[in-house]
This record gives sequence, C-alpha cells and structure tokens, in this order.
Amino acid sequence: MGSISKCMDNDYLKTKQIEAAELAKDWIIAVVSGNKEKSKILSDRIRNSHDSHLMIISAISRLIGITGQSFSSLISGFTDQGSEINFYSDNVAEWQPIANSPAVPISQSFQEKDYKSLLLDFQKKVSWDSPENEISQLKSQILQFKIEKSKAQKEEDIKLAEKRGLSFKVQEQKFNKALKKGPLSDCVLSAYQTAEEFYKKKAEKNLTNSLMLTANRLVGDAERFDSFIQQATERYPFAAESLAIKKGEFASSLIKLKNDNYQSKTIDVYSGAEHRINFLNYSSSWTTYIDETGLCFNPANVDEVDGKVVAIVVPDSLRLPQIDPQFHATTSLPNVVLSKLNSLLSHSVGILGFTARSLHVMNSDDWFQNIRALLGWIWRLLPLPGENAAKVVLNVIIENRRNYTPDINMEPMAWAINQDWDKENHERHKYVTLGNLGLAPKGIQPGLAWADVTAYLWGSSKTEIKKGLKQSGLVGTCLFDLKRDLLALCVKALIGCDLLTGPEWQRLMEENDADRQGSLVQLALESTMRFCLQSHDQTRIYIEALRQYLDTKKYDLKILNRQIKWLSQVNAETIAPDLRFYWESAKLAHHNHLGDFSSESVLATRKKLQELIPGIGQKDPQSAIEARLRFAVMSFNAFDFSSAKNELAPYDETQGGRLPEDGLSAGKVLSCLGQLEAFLGNNSQALELFDRAAEAFSRLVHHPEEVTKQFEQTNIYAAIAAMDDFSVTNDEKRRRIEVAIGKTVVEASHKFSQSDTLNETRYLHHLLTRYLVNLGHKSEKAAYLLNSSKWLIPGLGFINGHPWYLIQYYRWLMLTEAQPEQQKRNHQIRESIFEDCMPASPGLTIDFIGLALEVVSGRISQLETKFKHNLVRLQEKIPKAEPWLKALENISAESGHQSLTSILPFNYR
Repeated sequence: MGSISKCMDNDYLKTKQIEAAELAKDWIIAVVSGNKEKSKILSDRIRNSHDSHLMIISAISRLIGITGQSFSSLISGFTDQGSEINFYSDNVAEWQPIANSPAVPISQSFQEKDYKSLLLDFQKKVSWDSPENEISQLKSQILQFKIEKSKAQKEEDIKLAEKRGLSFKVQEQKFNKALKKGPLSDCVLSAYQTAEEFYKKKAEKNLTNSLMLTANRLVGDAERFDSFIQQATERYPFAAESLAIKKGEFASSLIKLKNDNYQSKTIDVYSGAEHRINFLNYSSSWTTYIDETGLCFNPANVDEVDGKVVAIVVPDSLRLPQIDPQFHATTSLPNVVLSKLNSLLSHSVGILGFTARSLHVMNSDDWFQNIRALLGWIWRLLPLPGENAAKVVLNVIIENRRNYTPDINMEPMAWAINQDWDKENHERHKYVTLGNLGLAPKGIQPGLAWADVTAYLWGSSKTEIKKGLKQSGLVGTCLFDLKRDLLALCVKALIGCDLLTGPEWQRLMEENDADRQGSLVQLALESTMRFCLQSHDQTRIYIEALRQYLDTKKYDLKILNRQIKWLSQVNAETIAPDLRFYWESAKLAHHNHLGDFSSESVLATRKKLQELIPGIGQKDPQSAIEARLRFAVMSFNAFDFSSAKNELAPYDETQGGRLPEDGLSAGKVLSCLGQLEAFLGNNSQALELFDRAAEAFSRLVHHPEEVTKQFEQTNIYAAIAAMDDFSVTNDEKRRRIEVAIGKTVVEASHKFSQSDTLNETRYLHHLLTRYLVNLGHKSEKAAYLLNSSKWLIPGLGFINGHPWYLIQYYRWLMLTEAQPEQQKRNHQIRESIFEDCMPASPGLTIDFIGLALEVVSGRISQLETKFKHNLVRLQEKIPKAEPWLKALENISAESGHQSLTSILPFNYR
C-alpha cells in the first residue's frame, strides 16, 4: 500500500505542477496583453487554488523574466474602471492600467535564442523534472525553429537531448542515494564522468557539494579525512580549490582544539534564558534566521525523510553573541559546537524547529513549503503587542538551498505567506505581519551561523552532541518531532476558531508531551482550558469523553489521572448536578482501578454520588445502575463481600430483587453478580451468571462498541472462573480461554510473545499467562517464551500498572521452570515485578497482591520485619481481608505458587 500511495501522490503532484504552470502563463499573457476580463477570471482562479498556491506563484516568478517586467509592476498597474481585482489578498493596492503595453506572447521570448540554447534548455528541463507542458512546449519550439535543418534531424536532436537529460538525472539520483549511506566509493565517485560536456558545469557543482558533505562526515578521523581529500583532488581537479579550503578549515580546527584543550574538556550545556517563543518579551520588530539539516523534506518518500528546519528568532533590540559568519558546525568537534550553543543560550532568543515528518508537507517544493509551515508557527507564537504598542513585524532571512538563490524574486512567496496568516486569523494578522523575506548564502549573516549550530545539534548522531542537546532541554519545548495529526490538533486548539471535540481532546491527553512544561501539546490544552473556564457546555463535552474512556475498561492510569487533574482545574466541581454526577462517577472508577476504597477522596466521592443518584435515576437510569455497580466494585477491593452483596441485592433474583429491564444494564448486573460469586469461591454459580450475562449482551443490536467491550470482559471473567472450578474439564477450560482471546492458545502465545504492551490487550495477556502456568502444554509455553529476551525492557517488554505485575510474575514462573540455569536473568525478571511493574502509588488492594507475590516468589519471608510490618498495616486498613491475610501469614515456605489460590481470590491473582 505504501508504494501505491506514493505513486498516487507523485501523479497528483505532477498534475498540479502542470496546471500551475499553465495557469501562471495564461495569467501573465492576459495582464501584459491588456485582456482585463480574462485576467480577472484567472486572478480569481489563482486566489482559490489553495492546494497549489506556492507552485503557481513559483511558476509566475520563473516566467516574469520572460516579459521583462517586475512582479510589482504587474500586480500594481492593472484595474478595470477603478474596481479592484484582488490577487491573493484583499489588501492589495489598486492596479493601474498599462495603457500602452503591447501584447507579448510567451513564445516570442525564445525567438532570440539560438538552436543550441533551446536544446540545452530542453535537456535541463528533462533532468530537473520540469512539468510536461514546459517540456512539450520546448519540443514544439525546437521543431519550428527557422534554420536550414530537416525536421527528421531536429527530432533526432530532441531524442539525444532527452536521453542526455535523463541520463544525468538517473546518475544524480544514484549519487545522492549512495551519499546518504556513507563516504563515497570510487565506483560512486566516477558516476558523474558519464555527464555530457554540455552539462559539465552543473555536474561539477553538484559533485563538489557532495564531496564537501562527505569530507564533513570524516572530520574527527584525520587519517581517513586526509586520504579522502588527496584521492578526490587527484580524480576531480575542478574541486581542488574547495577541497583545499576544507582541508585548511580542518587543520585550523585541530590547532584551536589543541591550544584550547577542547578535546579533553567536558562541556556542560545549560538552558539559561527561556527560549520558547511565546515566553519571550514583546518586541515590535524581530528577525528570524532559518537553516535546515537533512537531505529529504518530502514525506512522500517515507523511508528517506530526515529533514529538519530550525529558526533562531531574535528581537531587533538584542545583539547576538559574536560568531564567525563562516562557522560551520560539521567541520568542528562536538565540544566546540556545544560551547557555541552555551553562548547562544545565554541570550534571550527564541528557538523553534520541526521535523519534516511532523509538518508533513506534500509538495514538490517540499523544502520551502516546510519553511513556510515553520514561519506559520513562529507567527502563531510571537508575543502580541499590548494596548497602544506598535504592531509586530517579522523579518526573515533563510540560508539558500539548491535552486533557491539570493537573486530569486521572493515577493510572490511573501504575498502567499501573508495570505496564509490572514486567512487563518485575521485579527492576529492585523498585529503580526511579515516584513522582509530573503535568501542569503552562508558566510554573510552571523545569525545564519547560529541557526546552523542549532540545526546541526538536532540532526547529529554523535553521543556528546546528543547528551548536550538533552541537557539544554530544547527537544520537546523548542524542537519538535510530533505525529502529523497531533500537530494539526495543536494548530486547531491554538487558533481557537473551532473548539476541540471530545475525541480530539482525548488524543492530546494521551501524549506524554501533555505533561511537558511548554510543549505544543500543553499549550494547546491550556488554550482549550481557557474556553472551558468560560463555558460549562464545553466542559461537559470533555467530561463525556472521559466517561467514554473509562467505559472502555482499557484505559491507562497515567492518562486517566492526567484527564482528571485537567478537568479539576476547569472548575468541574461547580457544574450542574447531572454533569457533576458523571464527573464523580468517573472519579470513583479511577479510585476503583487504583484499589483505593478508604481514602478521604474516595469516601467523599461515594457520598456525593449517593446524593446525586436519585436525581439522575429518572434521566439516565443506565448511568445510575453503573454507579451502584461501582459501589460494589469498591467493596470488592475492600474484601467486604457482604456489603457488595447488599449493594447488588435490588438486582439479585435470589434475594427477591429484579434485573433491570434494559438489556445492557441487565448484562452488566449479571456480570457483577458473577464476580461476587467468584470472589466467594462459588465458581459454578459464577459461571452460570457470566454465561447469562454473555447471552444478554449477544441479544443486543444497539451500542455495538459497548456490547463488544462488555462481552469481552465477561468472557475473561468466565474463563478465570472456569480455571478455578474443579468440575470443569481441561478441554472446556481451554475452550473458554480461546473464546475470550479469540485465538487458539498457541496463536495467542505467539502473538503475546512479541512483547505486546498495548493497554487494549493487557487483560487478555494476563488471562493467557495465568492459563499457561496452571494448565498450559509444554508447546504452548514454548511458543510464548520465544521472545523472553525483551521482557526486561520497559515500554517494550512490559509497562507499569495493573495487571503487569501479575503478567511478569507468571512469566517468571515459566522461565524458572523452562530455563532454571538462567539464574541472573530469572532474578532480574522477578525483581522487575516489584520495582518496575508496580504502580508508584498503589492502593491497599494492590499492596496486598504485591506482598502475596513477594512471599510466594521467595523474595521475602514471613519472619522478616518488613513482612510483619506490612501485614499489621494491611490488617488495620483492610479488616475484611482477615481470612486471606491469615492464610498469607501461615503458608509454608515450600508451597510457593500453589498457595496463591488460598491467598488471593478470583482475578486478584
């Protein structure tokens, strides 16, 4: 699918390029020939071509030279009896009439060229992937050229020119691809020898640049560097001067390093002043310096994209530290570059950068489009002026790249960028506008040297550089590599035109960057919070999103806690009673998941829910029943099964109760009653109730996602109860396991052995490992143990939280049985149960489970002070758990895992 999508993207871009070139040509012809009606129509088409703006104005810029007029004269001198014709912006000045401008057909400009020049143009367009219409146009002009040559001869000339152009293009692609893999081999270095004489200058320029890049990669390895310079100079004399300069730079760097003792000096990077743009002080004028690192900026090339664009944003009142404009980070050793970074970070400059993968700009002109997107972010984050303060002007200097040279007319690009900003947020654009936009070569602007330092640091793979960059704290606060959809949501939240939906808010909450001070995700959430503080209706949307997340029963505790904390800050405590009910119900589910049944917070939550249930019962009886079921779960956590029985009595038919009429609620009640029986050890009765619940769910046709979730969870409960029921055959137990997981045990063992750490499957994963230890065949265990080498890697082999400590415990049992000789690794697996998998702040129920696992795994003895202290604490805090705690105190040291059945009930083991 990836290759198909890539082809489709390329075809789409090629079509757009052709359309853009044609539209640009027609517009210029209409303007200079005085065809006002046609130019009006074409102007409207250009203005509305949102997905190909830059391609159109680039084409206009290329064609301007043909007419001999400037861009400004074209857009400032054309009007229709005083009515404005707008081009890209409603703020364009009226166009003045060109009364005496003669019609200048595009083809006339070529009449002054000789035949050989036309052939050369044709060859260049073939090798540069120019639009097909331009290539076809040149073919026609070559054939029509009035000289004494036959048409057949001209066609042969065209074929030869096309062949040469294609040959050079292929060689260039091979050369650049090989260049990415490492230093150039003799075979690759000779590739450009096939370039024809007429194209020699371009070949020499490209090859020289490539030789420089390869030389940069060898800096630090003096022997290989000298050898490469010598061989390259002998083979390519035209590059000798550039190579000599490079050699001199390297020698100077070594001398300086030696004199300053940089090679043995450790550089500690500090953060210094705050460098997030939105945290800087207001200034009426800024200058931004932009550089890049990497070779590929087009995400259509999925496997190759490595580009990053970086900006240094400087208030004009600030003087940057001195730096040699010729300074190039790739020719300097790491400590030199890090010392430069320290100098930059000691000044209050803004730093912002994005990977091309984040910006995901799908365009043939991908590098500049990434610059354009980066400028959009700078514009969004720049501090706004206060009352009576001057408006903000942003001037931009970009280091030139490839065909983007300082002599290019950037005025059309500036128009397009200003149009982007005005369309996104007209009010902000009134206060923050683009000033000068220009390109500059390296070695002229000191600011570009500072941009080069930062871009190099972000793109470097050297250990010292990566360490220094981490110390700086720039990554994640100033330098971003985010998923495309996430960056789009940040834009939406910060613009504020359309509020985030519940799922979109949830998507931001799932990111670790939501907790990172100053990250774009956190900024987006802060922006959303400001709206919530003004509107309880919007808060309701996000509480409902939290409720739905809880209902999946596949939530991550860290994310859940983040959501609850965020909602607490938007005054969720003061919302309407029905909304307050959902809020308190969500909090109770969170406490239940933590095994918290005795804290002041959970008791207050329960009390508030009991007050709210009567009022909500008429409006939303399903949610009222759900809250009562959560009261029962709270009692389960406290081992207070008699209280749980009382909570469920209104629905328990054996106590004269009645099941809810609503099928979904009836299924949930039956499932909860089954859990109660399973905790009491009545597994046959539990199985009967679980089967009735599953049948109730299977009859429902509405709420398919909810039904699927409940059906899966009930099947897991039924499989656990079946495993503990001596009257159920092993074949039936295996059948129930496979029904719950949806695969055979062997298939599931292979799947979960791949270090599957998805929260969505963690309960199935726990069920499988529990089954394998107690009833699994040797072949089934062997399938699961295939990837045991990864089980000590956080985030890959396991994650923190329930029920990962149980999964890791069962893994340890299987490993010690299958590979007893691997004592060190087995010991590490056992330690990870308690040191890595246990939540940082476990509730009392999880505390009890952890202590039981420590005893049965031999990690702690009942004679130790630590055990006695914890036992007394649990006896005080969980008085209803006395029978199970007594069993834990009295088990023999030799009984091991077999005793776990008497210590922990149902799914607590």
